[in-house]
Amino acid sequence: MHTTNHANLLHFQTYTLNAARKQGMTEQTTVTALADGAKNCWSVIMSLAPHCQQLLCILDWFHIAMRFQQLHRQYSAAAADTWEGIKWTLWHGKPKEALSKLKLLMTQVTETKKRSKFQKLYDYLKSNEAYLVNYEEREQQHKTYTSQVAESHIDSIINERYKKSKKMQWTRDGAHNVLQIRGMIISNEWGENWQAPVMSALVEAA
Repeated sequence: MHTTNHANLLHFQTYTLNAARKQGMTEQTTVTALADGAKNCWSVIMSLAPHCQQLLCILDWFHIAMRFQQLHRQYSAAAADTWEGIKWTLWHGKPKEALSKLKLLMTQVTETKKRSKFQKLYDYLKSNEAYLVNYEEREQQHKTYTSQVAESHIDSIINERYKKSKKMQWTRDGAHNVLQIRGMIISNEWGENWQAPVMSALVEAA
């Protein structure tokens, strides 16, 4: 199992490096990388460091806001101001203060199930604390801090076929192959580089 996970990690690192180089990354490039904070995501991104001049890693604000939104019904009306205050403290680049406020709020939650949800948010932010930045400052400077636009594009590429709620689903391998083609089509690479040879091969096979 460990060998398989290690092989998958190397696989993702190779794909990420190739994609970055394809987008123009060189040893003189400053790279800003957004991630959702999932397991191993930073290991994949950090593999770019030897191949660029500078690498800035940021926990994507889109995913932070989404996690706060998922918990918006879990806190009492009396704690609403505190809850929003935690979110905006993060927005202003004060993660330690935000974590302290969240920990204090958790002590006021007596229901085990709700407390567990708050604990997961705390653990998520704590484990990604090094990648929390001043998002307000980046917005004012017109710098990247969220993948919201990219997320909507990803959803349209996948077309919800990979979601468990759908009756027709792709396998992992099938999804990988189809997404490669859809990505090429959207980036205009299909028509320029792949359509003719692929169609020719299909005609020959027929």
